[in-house]
Amino acid sequence: MADEVVFISDGQVAEQGPAQEFFTSPETPMAKAYLAGELLF
Repeated sequence: MADEVVFISDGQVAEQGPAQEFFTSPETPMAKAYLAGELLF
């Protein structure tokens, strides 16, 4: 697994930080929806 994650939404960096933190407590609604499997691309 990566040490850092960059989550991009609509071509913009929406969230960036340690992977452990991203996967356990995402900050943005878009990242939360993505991790919950609610977004289809």
